[in-house]
Amino acid sequence: MTWTNPDVTPVGVVHDGTGRPVSRHRKGWVRVVVGALLLVGGVAVAIGGILESIEYRSNAFDEAVGVGRLEGVGPTDPVTFVADETTGEDFTIFLDTPDTGNDTHLEREVQSTECTVVRSDGTEQEILGRIQGVASDIGGLRSVGGFSATPGETTVTCGWRAPTRRLDRGRADSRTFLVSPGAPSLAAGGVLTIFAGVTAALAGGALLAWGLHGRRELAA
Repeated sequence: MTWTNPDVTPVGVVHDGTGRPVSRHRKGWVRVVVGALLLVGGVAVAIGGILESIEYRSNAFDEAVGVGRLEGVGPTDPVTFVADETTGEDFTIFLDTPDTGNDTHLEREVQSTECTVVRSDGTEQEILGRIQGVASDIGGLRSVGGFSATPGETTVTCGWRAPTRRLDRGRADSRTFLVSPGAPSLAAGGVLTIFAGVTAALAGGALLAWGLHGRRELAA
């Protein structure tokens, strides 16, 4: 670093043999420490989110109150279960799409899924995969929608609507669907945790790099 005015010599500044001020590189150690903590913490949170998602997917299968299969067009065999204190009142319908194929085609399978829920009190609710407040995809286990049930026998009937030229292109011949306890928002918890962890890790990495790069200042 040099001074623009050669006639002005700053007091207390070290100069080299040619009279030029000497500068030094100073790291931002506070930024380094905070950045490192954010980076490590963010990675840990993201890993926790991944483990949470894996566990949720496993539990969705293990604790499913009903399993059905979609084939062709229109409603398939209904799934019937009893809602009680052990199952709770909130449920989520999932479509199992374990393929590693075209993600757009897999999502269209969800969008073309339509379900009807008949509660024990006789009331009904229509679930449309293309209309979801909170949607999730955990390792190919994709939410179709959620509903609340009254205590007693509950019937869920799902089917694919007739294919259209644009929306349902590439749909599989058949898919398994699950009805599992818990609101759809619970499935999204792990995904949100992963996102928060990755965001914190990226911010920490940027702050760490900034601190290590530091700034140059005049040597006194």
